Amino acid sequence: MVVALAFAEQRRFPEALAAIQKAYQIDPNPTVWLALAQVQAASGNRVEAERLV
Repeated sequence: MVVALAFAEQRRFPEALAAIQKAYQIDPNPTVWLALAQVQAASGNRVEAERLV
């Protein structure tokens, strides 16, 4: 998940989303789920972010 957050910090949202989704497949926990929502919101996908939370 650290890699995903680093991608998000660099505004590389497609890579960040892919990395977080992979992390969630490996370890489906609420922290990863909320990070996914955060990156969705940061990338402009507000509707998807709101659906996740």
